[in-house]
Amino acid sequence: MAPPFVFSKIIKFMRRIVFLINEISLLSIIFLGIFLSFVVWSADRKKKINRWFVIMTLFVILWVVFGFLGTWVKNSLLSIFFYRLNFGAVTLSLLSAFYFYIIYFLNYKEKKEYKIVEKIILFLSFFIFFLSVFTDAVIKNTIVKPWGSEIIFGRANILFNLYAISIGSFIVILLIKKYFHLSQKEKLKTQYFLFGTLLAFLFNVVFNIIFPMVFKINQYQYLGDYSMILPLIFTAYAIVKRKLFGIKVLLTDILVGVMGLILLVQFIFAKTTEWRISSFINLFLFLFFAYFVIQSVYKEEKLKEEAIALAKRERELRIGEQRLRHARDQFILSSQHYFRTPISSIIGYLQLVFQGFFGKVSEKMEEKLKNVYQSSLTLRDRIEECLEIALLQLKKAPLLKEEVSLKEIIDEIINETKLFFERKNLTLETIFPQEPLPPLYLDKKRIKEALFNLVDNAIKHTDQGKITLSLEKRDISLKLGNIPSILFIVKDTGVGIKKEELAFLGTAPFERGEGSRNLTMLGKGIGLYLSRLIIEAHQGKLWLESEGPNKGTTCFVELPLSQKPEKTKEKETQVKID
Repeated sequence: MAPPFVFSKIIKFMRRIVFLINEISLLSIIFLGIFLSFVVWSADRKKKINRWFVIMTLFVILWVVFGFLGTWVKNSLLSIFFYRLNFGAVTLSLLSAFYFYIIYFLNYKEKKEYKIVEKIILFLSFFIFFLSVFTDAVIKNTIVKPWGSEIIFGRANILFNLYAISIGSFIVILLIKKYFHLSQKEKLKTQYFLFGTLLAFLFNVVFNIIFPMVFKINQYQYLGDYSMILPLIFTAYAIVKRKLFGIKVLLTDILVGVMGLILLVQFIFAKTTEWRISSFINLFLFLFFAYFVIQSVYKEEKLKEEAIALAKRERELRIGEQRLRHARDQFILSSQHYFRTPISSIIGYLQLVFQGFFGKVSEKMEEKLKNVYQSSLTLRDRIEECLEIALLQLKKAPLLKEEVSLKEIIDEIINETKLFFERKNLTLETIFPQEPLPPLYLDKKRIKEALFNLVDNAIKHTDQGKITLSLEKRDISLKLGNIPSILFIVKDTGVGIKKEELAFLGTAPFERGEGSRNLTMLGKGIGLYLSRLIIEAHQGKLWLESEGPNKGTTCFVELPLSQKPEKTKEKETQVKID
């Protein structure tokens, strides 16, 4: 059995090692704190939040230094002096943390209720500071023990602990509460603030409050003091770094670093060659796979941030598009009203001229005025057409619905376009059911306009061959769900449509296919779009099919079969589009 003096020497040696570790830790914290203060202050010297970080860091350094001196000095009076300064620095650190996190980061300085809270916390902080530093109410005395000086607490120590826990909890709770209302970048900053603050808070509660008060153990107080460097590191990183990654990335880095350090220590202190080789292989494999793990986590976090940014940008663009579309529609509505008034006056005066109201005009002049009159009528029709599109887009166009036969409307369109068929030497084929089709309840004028546009388009885009018009009743519709419908089909042998153009033709005004543009430059690209709006206003569907260029086009119009509503005194009922 070893003699007692051997154990005594071992204990003294261990105490020297502990003291040396504490000295190294203290110097590291001082250096790191000053470095972090300089980095943050240099990032933006004018920002008050950066200045408060520097103030908070300086108080934390004083907290740790006075705690170290209070523990390791052998003189009882000096120990009391340094411990009291230590508790005073703790009070000022918490006060500066309140200003940094709550007043400037969360920006509560403008709120009236928090101005009152600020005054209360200021008063409490200076009151606790006075009790801690200038009285024996918090620290009554110290006892020199082998491991260092132990505090004998006064009666007001409970008050000090309540103050510290309250301020720490208040900061953490407000950070968590505000977290859900912050931007993505501010949320990332708050994650770092919360992580570092919670770690330091837990360390201090355990080693500086629970251990001394419950277990009467004071020698581990320095662990709580040293833990205050954690919120400084995390906070400085969050302030300085412009592109922050989630806390998961930082935790992965820390875990990899700790595991790598453990394996490195195991390699250095390996007692046998076999153990050292095994430790080296373990370290090498760990670092190899850790590299890919870290890269994967970084990539995942970066993709997540990019996805969030893209979603935000897409939302902003969608809102902007809606505003522009609304402004465009309002402009079209107002401008068409402005144009319609003067053109109506022109037409009216020309009619009076033809009636001889202003006297007789020469034949040559009358001929020229008739050309002006026809151009004015065409212009009015174009204005009415654009106005109708705008009303349909805004869902403000009234539908004058009545019971009509779709077959009769098609017959009228055939009679009106017969001359066009003859001029282009096109064959017209009709496929109608022998049994009469049930009547539909719709706006006859608008439906006729929509179907006429489709037949007119087929004639314009077909130079030779035939155009087939067909009608059929379907018990189950193709596009309208499980309901009966009537299907009208216009099939031509004209220029056809490219596959990639089928998706967008008719979805916006002034859109024309390549075949149509090559055939003629005179088309407006309005007819198909207007037809679609009218069909959809009647809860129907319009779509196109084509095998490709020069292979013809088939246009489908499907309208639901609906029962006529109960009879009213008026023949027609005005219905606004929902």
